[in-house]
Amino acid sequence: MAGPIDVCLTVDVEFSLGSAFSVQGAEPIGDDRVYCRVGGREWGLGFLLKTFAQYGINATFFVEALHPNYFGYAPMERAVQKILRAGHDVQLHLHPQWLFFADPHWRRKTDAGPPNDDLHGRSEDEVVRIIEMGLAAFARWNAPRPIALRTGRLRADRAIYRAMARTGIRLSSNIGWGWFQPAEQELRISAGRAWIEGVLEAPVMTYRQFASPPLKPLRLFTVTSTSVAEARSLLDQAWQAQISPVVILTHPFEFVRYFGSISPVTASRINVGRLEALCRKIANEPERFRSRSFSGAAEDWTVLPALKPDPLRPPAIATAARLVSNKINDTISWL
Repeated sequence: MAGPIDVCLTVDVEFSLGSAFSVQGAEPIGDDRVYCRVGGREWGLGFLLKTFAQYGINATFFVEALHPNYFGYAPMERAVQKILRAGHDVQLHLHPQWLFFADPHWRRKTDAGPPNDDLHGRSEDEVVRIIEMGLAAFARWNAPRPIALRTGRLRADRAIYRAMARTGIRLSSNIGWGWFQPAEQELRISAGRAWIEGVLEAPVMTYRQFASPPLKPLRLFTVTSTSVAEARSLLDQAWQAQISPVVILTHPFEFVRYFGSISPVTASRINVGRLEALCRKIANEPERFRSRSFSGAAEDWTVLPALKPDPLRPPAIATAARLVSNKINDTISWL
């Protein structure tokens, strides 16, 4: 009989440029993108930690580590320590756009547009230097040295993996084929695991939706973009095919809505319900699903053979339900 597959709930924790490059005098946004407080309650990080504790979920938080160029180290250190105290995994996330703020006169250059936020397309040596900056931030936060990396915007090329190997980071979740299609065919991986330049890649799951233009056929398994019915179908199909791990992506700010405001206005009840339903399914079916963090599963994954399945496809009715619920979520403020 088939055993349980690993399901990895991953959270990208990051600050935002906001409108700093489009509105005169605007500043990047810090805590409002992490804690997401509405009415005295945390609907971002606090909600995630509470929900994971309720359902026994072992999550991995990929924490962006280049923003100290603008914010300094203290703001994110508070979040990192809160995550660690809750018993979760903290790994490295890099958005190179924050390197722009190393120049104290950055405002004079905003007319040129937003800075380059991609690690891919850079030289291997430059990527090594950027990774080392991120590792230095973790050291300043008194956090364990990362063993895994997720690139900003899920963009990757082989130079990134070579740089990772040089810096001792041998586990990654850089690929989100449904979000960005890598130039190299061998990096178009929908799920499972694959060795790339000596680094084990566990991509965010990409699935195939029933769609016609302007909808794209490939979609990323995130809380915001995947309905409860689609998520249940994807997990069931993954177990039947023994696809492991299934990596799912979310962010703290997905559980609030802004309606044009800088600060969150209300909780996103639909996304809150989606996460709770997802955690409930994992917790209620231990014979099929096992919640695991990247650090907790790394040793097991590295001795398993590569697994690169074709994208799964949830039923069309589940996709239709998601389109309707997302439209409601975008337009009705009390949901």
